[in-house]
Amino acid sequence: MVSSVVLCMLLSTLCGGDAPDLSLHFREVEAVRDSGTGKEYDQGCKAIRDALHDLPFDRFTMLSDQKLTLKAGEEKRLSLNTAYSLCLRYEGVDDSGRSRLAVTVELTESSPGRKVVETVLLLAPNKKARIGGLRKDPGELVLVFSTP
Repeated sequence: MVSSVVLCMLLSTLCGGDAPDLSLHFREVEAVRDSGTGKEYDQGCKAIRDALHDLPFDRFTMLSDQKLTLKAGEEKRLSLNTAYSLCLRYEGVDDSGRSRLAVTVELTESSPGRKVVETVLLLAPNKKARIGGLRKDPGELVLVFSTP
């Protein structure tokens, strides 16, 4: 009897049953390698410079800056540009207080959408996480996630 109660509590935690909504700040950045003299950040990227500074690019331009609220267990789909779509699924909060966010990026040009990224981010409060390597002429897309 005790083991079934513990199992139910564990499943409830893993499924995010009692998890609070997640406030998520999502930014889509174009990173380009120029032959310039230093790194350039447009006005929108200055707030996330610390998440971009170690990347091998010279110019960073904000393409999208969104604040989202996600409920545990629900999926949210976003179009990144003509080539990619983004699927976010909030999986709740782990024992250390980090939010678990399942992230999938798919190519929209293939049918069905071919997954190019599939990962789970552990987002600590007031920290940033990023996903890069998504090709976009003339550079790459960098996705930056943060929570308050």
